[in-house]
This record gives sequence, C-alpha cells and structure tokens, in this order.
Amino acid sequence: MSKPASKAKRTELRQRQNFKLLEGRDDDLIQWLKMIPKGKKEPTILAALRAYMSAEKVNHMARIEQQMERMMQAVSGLPTLLKSELSRVSVVTAQEGKPTAPAKPAMSDEAAEQRRRELKKASW
Repeated sequence: MSKPASKAKRTELRQRQNFKLLEGRDDDLIQWLKMIPKGKKEPTILAALRAYMSAEKVNHMARIEQQMERMMQAVSGLPTLLKSELSRVSVVTAQEGKPTAPAKPAMSDEAAEQRRRELKKASW
C-alpha cells in the first residue's frame, strides 16, 4: 500500500497580541468583551480594529480637505490684495505723439571731448 500524497503544509504567519484591561479604567471594554459570544471574539475584535482604521483614514482625508479649503480661500483673496497693493503704485507713461526729452549726458561736453581724444590715441 502506497502512502497517500502528502498535503502541502500550510504556513501561517500568526501574531499574538496581548493587552491588559484594568477594572475602573476599562470597564466599558470588559463589559463589551463579556457580551461577545464564545468563538466570536477574534473576528469581532478584528472587525472593530478595521472599522477604527477606516474611520481614521476618513478623518485624515477630512483634515486634508479642510487644509485645501483654507488654502483656496487664501488664494482667492490674492486678486483683491494685489489690486489694493497695485493701486498704491504710481505709473508714469510718456504721452503719445509728444517726443520725450533726450536724457542728459552723464559727462559734460568737455569731458566727452577729452574722452574721444583719449580713445583716438588708444591702440587696440
């Protein structure tokens, strides 16, 4: 008689978590755990932990949405702020059709002439 084909051994990664519940401080949890039927504690606790985790994700997204809303409100106020700031700036423009006065030379005529003479003597 041959041996039956061996079943592949299933490997599980188990983690055991222990925690203490103290009377007075954790009476609500103690009472809740006592109400859970025998054999249903593990799935009930896992479901409670998962529900808590998903609620935390929702709360995190709500915080992000609130921050985005505050940023949008701040940005929406920028045009008014810019308009207010720009109204303080005075802009001078040349009038159309009228020539603008030539800029005064930085050097006197005498200094400019002397500079020209020096440049003629210079060899490059």
